[in-house]
Amino acid sequence: MSHLNREQGVQASAEAELQRAFGLLAEMTRRFADSLDIAPVLLPALESIVAEIGAEAGSLWLVDDDTGEIVCRACVGCICMPSC
Repeated sequence: MSHLNREQGVQASAEAELQRAFGLLAEMTRRFADSLDIAPVLLPALESIVAEIGAEAGSLWLVDDDTGEIVCRACVGCICMPSC
C-alpha cells in the first residue's frame, strides 16, 4: 500500500469517527430538546457516551438547584452508588 493510500485510509477513518460522534451529539441534543424533564434522558445519554468512548463505567454529576450541592444524577457500570 502506498503512502498516499494509507493517508487516505487514515483520513477516511477519522472522518467516520467524527460522523459517529456528531451523530451521537445530534441524537442527544434531540432527546434533551424533546423532553421537558431531563431526568429520564440522563441515563440513556450517559449510556450512549460510555458506549461511544468504550468506557467501563461513567457518572453524571449536576448541581442541585435547591442546595447548591453537586449530586450524582446518573451512573452506569461498576462505579454506581446508591445515591444515583
